[in-house]
Amino acid sequence: MAGPGRISTMRRLLVALFLLASTTYAHDAWFEPVVTNGVAELRLQLGERLVPEETLPFESARIAQIWIATGNGVRDLRDDRMAMVGLVKATGMIAVERIPFDVSLDPERFNSYLEDEGHFEAVQNRMRDGEYAKPVRERVTRHLKTFIGALDDSFLHGFGTRLEIVPLASPKVGEPLSVRVIFDGRPFANARVAVFEKTWQRMIRTDRNGEARVLLSTPGFVLVRTTHIERCSGCSVDYQSDWAALTFDVQ
Repeated sequence: MAGPGRISTMRRLLVALFLLASTTYAHDAWFEPVVTNGVAELRLQLGERLVPEETLPFESARIAQIWIATGNGVRDLRDDRMAMVGLVKATGMIAVERIPFDVSLDPERFNSYLEDEGHFEAVQNRMRDGEYAKPVRERVTRHLKTFIGALDDSFLHGFGTRLEIVPLASPKVGEPLSVRVIFDGRPFANARVAVFEKTWQRMIRTDRNGEARVLLSTPGFVLVRTTHIERCSGCSVDYQSDWAALTFDVQ
């Protein structure tokens, strides 16, 4: 018979697995750095519309890549012990690619998610192929960027991840924020880009050059995010998706 300690551990594991399947995938994920004595802690937030619902640990075991772009160039931080626990003592753009994870979704939830994210062609294809009522397995990869400190030219750096939001100019309140969305090394046309501030949100589409512009109305913390999804042929899941998020402070 399992003891109380073992049962408690199993319960915590089950709760963690439930949260991974039910919240991590369906919600936004972004970094919201907290700077103390010159050291930034990369806090991973889960939530919707820039409203955090849960803060997760950095989880170095789930990091595939981590870089920082500064005025001195780009550094791979995988050998940096502090960075691999989410602590960075520098000013610049941090880019993190997390290891993909698989989720199972019932058809109602998956179809609703596709519609919410603006993937209407995928919805139509599921209807056409008679799969609208079919549950799915999906492989999810998150590409997260955040800027630490006062904005400089390193804010404009691209890291070459599969899905990436690359700023084209440093943002200013009262002026348009211009970004380019890149997917597989090419401009991603007609990508749905969501821009969130604490008091408002905007949904826009990229043009044929993968570019989008939106006016920033107030100073503060900003989240820009986008997604891409496609069928996954020859693999153990039905779909694979990429989620990109960029966060920064604008004055």
